[in-house]
Parts: sequence; C-alpha cells; structure tokens
Amino acid sequence: MTKLCEPYQLLSLMLGGLLLASQAPATSDEANVFVYHPANECELLYAIYQANTAPPTQYSIIDLSEGNVHGNIFEYNQDCESYWQNNCNPPPSLLPDGDEICYANKSSPNNELNALPEIYMSMTIANGRVQRSALSGTPTNFRIMSIISNNGSTPNVSLYKITVQNGKLLSAGNGGGINILAGIVNIESSIISNNFAASDGGGIYFSGTALNIQTSILSHNEGATGGGIAVEQLGFGTVVNSSISFNSATGASGYGGGIFSVGNGMAIYNSKFSSNSADNGGGLYNDTAPLIVSQCTFWGNQADSDGGAIANYDVASLTNNTIANNSATGSGGGIYNNDTIQDFVSNLVAENTSMGGSGSGHDFFNLGTINNESFNLIGNCDGVCGLTNGNNFDIVGSPSAQIDPGFVNGDGGELMWNGGPTETLALDAGSPAINNGDNPNNLEFDQRGPNFFRVVGARPDIGAYEVQYDF
Repeated sequence: MTKLCEPYQLLSLMLGGLLLASQAPATSDEANVFVYHPANECELLYAIYQANTAPPTQYSIIDLSEGNVHGNIFEYNQDCESYWQNNCNPPPSLLPDGDEICYANKSSPNNELNALPEIYMSMTIANGRVQRSALSGTPTNFRIMSIISNNGSTPNVSLYKITVQNGKLLSAGNGGGINILAGIVNIESSIISNNFAASDGGGIYFSGTALNIQTSILSHNEGATGGGIAVEQLGFGTVVNSSISFNSATGASGYGGGIFSVGNGMAIYNSKFSSNSADNGGGLYNDTAPLIVSQCTFWGNQADSDGGAIANYDVASLTNNTIANNSATGSGGGIYNNDTIQDFVSNLVAENTSMGGSGSGHDFFNLGTINNESFNLIGNCDGVCGLTNGNNFDIVGSPSAQIDPGFVNGDGGELMWNGGPTETLALDAGSPAINNGDNPNNLEFDQRGPNFFRVVGARPDIGAYEVQYDF
C-alpha cells in the first residue's frame, strides 16, 4: 500500500541550496518537501501530483536522494504500462508499490504520452535519475517529462542534479527527454542523454518563457531538428558552463545538431560544442532570433550542407570563441553567416574544412554583414570571410598562406581537461593567438571560469582559452 508523502520541515542547508538553484518565487512563504525513501514507499509520481495540487503560495521540493552518490533510479517499465492501461487517475491508495514511475497518456491533461505526470506548478526535483527501462516489453513511444500551463499557471521549475535519459518519442511530437511548453525552467548540474524525438528537440524542446541551463551535459540525443535542444516560438534560452556533445539532427533537412534556435533569442557562455551533426549548423543553427555566443569552444562538429560549427541567419554577437576542426560538405566549415554579425571580436577560427570547392569558406563563409570586428585570427579566409589581414588587428590567412593557430597537440588541436567544467583547446608556446586578442566584455576569467584569468600578459589571447603565464 502506497503511503501519502508527508510535508517535512526543511533543513536550512537544504532549503538554501535547492531554492537558490530553483530561483523559487519570492512569494513562497513555506515549502512542501517530499523526501523519497523506499521505507515510506513514496512514489515520485504521487509527489509530483501533490506538488501540482499544492496551494500557489507553497513551493514544492522533491528530493530523490537516498544517501548514496547515484541517488534513486526511477524506471518506466511494462508493469507500469499494464497497470495504467486499466487505471485512469487512480486515488493514492491504488498506486503500485515500488520505485518505478508509472504514468501513461490516459491521465494526461494534454493526452500526451509521458513517463511522469505533466508538471504545471512550481517545484524543484533534485538528486535522481529518470529513465526508460531496458526490460523487454517496455513501451517505446513516450517522452520522460512535460512542463505545461494548466488553467493559466506559469510554472517555475528547477531540475537539480537530475539525469533524464532514454526517452523515445517515435510518433510525431517534440521533446524526447523533456517537452517544455510554458514557464521558467532551470536545469543545473544535470544530464540529458540518449533521448529521441521524431520531431524537434531530441533532448529538450522549449517554447516557454525562459530556459536556463547551467553546468550540465546534453549528449547523444537525436531529433529531426535540434538534436540536443530546440528553442522555438517565444522562448529565450541561456546555456552556461555546459557540454553539448554527440547530438544529431537527422531529419531530411535537419537543423542544429547541438542547438536549434528560432525562438526569442539564445545566449551561450563558457560552453563546449563537440561532435554534433546536422544537415545545416552541425553545432548550432540560429534563425529569426538574436544570438550571443561568448567564450565557447566548437570542435569536431559536422554539417552535411553549411555551417559545420555555426550556421547563422539573424543578428549575432560572437566574441572570444575558439572554433576548430569542424567540417561542412557545402560552405563554411567553421562559420556560415547569412545575416548580420554585430560584434565579431577576438575569435579564433582555424583548421576547419569545407568541401564545396574553392571559395567555399573553410573557416568562415560570410554572405552577410559584419559591423564591429577586430582582433580575430582566421586561419584560411578563402576570399569569402570579409576580413583583411592587418585591418583592426585581425590576423587572416589565405589558401596559399594559412595560419597555424598553434594548438597543443598539433593540427585541429585536441579537446582536453585543462581545468573548469568543460574541455577546451589549449594554446602552445609560440601561438600567434597569444597576447593578440581583446576583452570586449571585460571578463575576469576565460572559458574555464574562476582561477583562469582572462587577461595574462600585455593583452588577452585570441579565443576562449587564455594561457596562464606570460612569455
């Protein structure tokens, strides 16, 4: 018999940490805390149900930790499917025992197939893993989680130290891992991996108000467009200190292997894009939305058409980025720009490859406008990047005089753990990028964060990485 989850008094340490992560509404004068432990058989399913029905003045925190480093693992399996096919919205006393997540489309307000109940009130879910079971007979056509508006609600939801994996939405639908249609969602120190959507957003689909991702990993997700993340409609997305890797957009004209942004804007800081793939914009595709990318590393991304690392079709700002060893079958092995780059400052773009022939822009193919540019290193301009060697302190190579950026470990460099939350491309002694860059945003640290200063020596280095000793 499943017991009711009782609201517990929150320890001050836990309250401070989780509420800080979740940015809980200031109007919340008390919190419901649902602490999962097998001894009280308190289902995650029912904890979410209670959080959804809590008074608006209460902010709910669902803590899944069990006192071990991995937390609890919640799996959706065939037993849950069988149960829910015969029970629609059962009372708490009818919930099955155990720690599986049991939920199906019969009891979903939007008639969507989700492993968890649709979330429509403010809450934090922390310290656990939610995944599709590998047991034989487990249904294959469902996502893990949806966040929606219900009767006008605007949820403020935080996922803290949560792993969401193995969602598989085979029928037309968005968000194989997480489908976010409303509210403000904060994802911190979490992993979104191995999810699939037949439509947009293999890992995450977002069309709410604001999506904030910090110090998280999105990997091995697949969607028709936006393999890792799809930000659409009026949504604004922010990604900080995160890794976007091995995601793919596999639709007939798949855009944005790592991130697809056509919402209200996208800002990406201090993050790594590696080994993502798509038809256009292997790492990142941006259209009809302003874009900011600062102190990020793009490495090993691939596009079957244009923009191995980045394909841009709207106003963008690119500053202090390192873009290397990316490739495109068409144009712009590194960057493909077909609109306006407002600020293009202190970027290292080198050793990328395009296979579109002469003039296809190995490092940078520019059909648009660059308004403010300076202190960049372009290894091979190939006549189409719009920058000239020596102008505005730019260092620009050509097909006959390509510039070696001087990465550690030679051509294309090698992603390594050089400190900080993500891998980076380090500069070797003698690199022309050293002391030849700029710091337009007055940053204190480089991509790696605290203790890795942005300016060491006479000037900053070009790119996302700063050598921490002066020559």
